[in-house]
Amino acid sequence: MPKRNYTDVLKNVRPNSARAYTQTWNDLAKYLGGEEYLASLSESDVRAWVDNMLERKLSASTIRTRLAAVAALFDPQDDPTRGIERPTTNVNETIRLTPAEITRLIRDIDIRSASGSQDFALLSLLLLSGWNVERVTKLTWGDFTIRHGRPHLRVDVREYLPIPQAVWAALAATARQLYGSTSLLHDSRLFVALAGFPGNPAPENPRDRSPLSPQEVNRRIDRYAKLAGLEAHITSRNLAVTGRELGINTISALLEKANSHTRSTTPTDSLRLWRSVTRG
Repeated sequence: MPKRNYTDVLKNVRPNSARAYTQTWNDLAKYLGGEEYLASLSESDVRAWVDNMLERKLSASTIRTRLAAVAALFDPQDDPTRGIERPTTNVNETIRLTPAEITRLIRDIDIRSASGSQDFALLSLLLLSGWNVERVTKLTWGDFTIRHGRPHLRVDVREYLPIPQAVWAALAATARQLYGSTSLLHDSRLFVALAGFPGNPAPENPRDRSPLSPQEVNRRIDRYAKLAGLEAHITSRNLAVTGRELGINTISALLEKANSHTRSTTPTDSLRLWRSVTRG
């Protein structure tokens, strides 16, 4: 049984580690069915818990940290994690999301809010294009056009990517929030900091703002992943790889379905938006 008190262990680790350790003990207790089962924790229990964490797509570094948190409660000779092989980090391993996980990730984004519209458009374009985050955040209004009555993202001179209506509506809302209109210059950026949010040092004119940093994008993705209950650490790279593997048809259907209940652009708004783009 554990030889050390939780409080005593936490006194000897840094604040970030203390939070990770506390989350670990809560997760293990939940897996076992109650904190009282920690008293009889065995190596086979730990091994099954590790398998469960792997099934939940937790990273190798997270699992190693959690095993260290459990080991900290025991004397070395009684440590039930002693015979457990620590997983190693494979730098080439990238987490792929399932369609159900994508739905969970994006369904709670409130596209009726300014920040929600921008975030939904941003995450959607990462999934749809499969591009790296720097390329997506540098997109301008001129990168979008209308072909055969549908909005598209220009990939190169001859290739275009169809954009679902839900994403198009979010782009329109973002444009209005930033510039007050959808009649924009072609080099107007869409993925820059929004004015009026805490800690936002952005210049007053949105045209003078830099694209969102990869760190900021990943921070936003992580927030939605936690809201969705996804325990794996999800980044822009995970979304891009997932989008390339599932394909545009699957991703488009998921995006439309997940946000159909919060769509904020009416058909009249959409027609006006299409005309404003084609005028350029």
